[in-house]
Amino acid sequence: MPVRAAPPPPPWRRLIPDRPAADGGLPGWKTLGGHAPFTLEGGEIVGRSVAASKNSFLTTRETFGDFILEFDVKTDPRLNTGVMIRSESRPDYRDGVVHGYQVEIDPSDRRWTGGIYDEERRLWLASPAHRPETQATFRPGGWNHLRVEAIGPRIRTWLNGKPAANLVDDLTARGFFGLQVHDVGPDPANEGMEVRFRDIRVITDDPARFASPVDARDEQDHIANHLTAERHALGWRLLWNGTDKAGWVGWSPGGWWIDDGTIRRDATSAPLIATQGLAAFELEMDVAAEEEGAAGGILYLDGATYRLAQGPAGQGMTASGSMDGRIAARNLTDPNPDKPAMKPVGHWNRVRICVTGDRIEHWLNGSLLVAEDRAALNLPESGPIVLLPGQGAMRFRSIRILPLEGGSR
Repeated sequence: MPVRAAPPPPPWRRLIPDRPAADGGLPGWKTLGGHAPFTLEGGEIVGRSVAASKNSFLTTRETFGDFILEFDVKTDPRLNTGVMIRSESRPDYRDGVVHGYQVEIDPSDRRWTGGIYDEERRLWLASPAHRPETQATFRPGGWNHLRVEAIGPRIRTWLNGKPAANLVDDLTARGFFGLQVHDVGPDPANEGMEVRFRDIRVITDDPARFASPVDARDEQDHIANHLTAERHALGWRLLWNGTDKAGWVGWSPGGWWIDDGTIRRDATSAPLIATQGLAAFELEMDVAAEEEGAAGGILYLDGATYRLAQGPAGQGMTASGSMDGRIAARNLTDPNPDKPAMKPVGHWNRVRICVTGDRIEHWLNGSLLVAEDRAALNLPESGPIVLLPGQGAMRFRSIRILPLEGGSR
């Protein structure tokens, strides 16, 4: 039997230069944003915080489309940081501010390292809050290894070998890498905190060949009204197709109507009802408030309502994500008492409701807000999904559902 030749090794390319330039800069890199310094020390890139500076970024002069990126990072436990990918700085966008996808490096108690934050655009897109086993691998004050695979619209991350985020998004297909030193405010006591990067390497030659198998179970798809083939194979479907009124009743002029790929609701509308009843499911959708104080809800199981509210603080019965009139929203995956709340007016918020045989969960923008035993709530066995009327204007899109076993009635 012939012996098969070993596959060729991955074509990694190092991005840290061997030595600084004559002026002290780093060949192949430039600084944008604030004025925190970046230096090359013993083969590591070191950034140090500066008081009264906005976010600083050491960015590659080269841009990258599809790639696999790996690096090690060690940051002061007080210093949040991150690595920008497929990012840009353009004069026509907010006077050149650095913006784009950021792989979060979060040493706080929240532990969202490996999550994907959309810097200076849409804020949080994919957190690792649903993966406590990944969060537990973070080494405060020590070296941590990150891997990023960006192939087409799918961006995935790993922290210390464990999966962290799985994002599908097509807003930016190419851009630079950027190492961040975060704004630390005006206090001089915050000067000199360090973040160190080492062994930064990238594959750009046919990276799909070296990519990991796709597991779409925790996919966060931010392409409007879209469903990937991988999710379709798992049983997901669009509850609203993004174009017409099929599958829903309650449409009314000036109440519920279709506008540019969204369902728009004004303050005087009656409920909008999905025609199929469900007993167990995972439901997600994007919701945007069009004005301060806008409110509404999502009714399910003929008795439970996910509250939507633009304005209240992140916890409590009036906040978004509460089970209206039954269970107050609490930050079960984020220790910051003021978060999460809905993003500012005009921003899309990712809402998720998970109903199984024994548990009900409410999620908002990657944070778990309600987790309750289903039997204790004494709810009907099944019911339709209903978008409720309320105060002010709201928009809805990307309404996707996964019926679970025994879930259709």
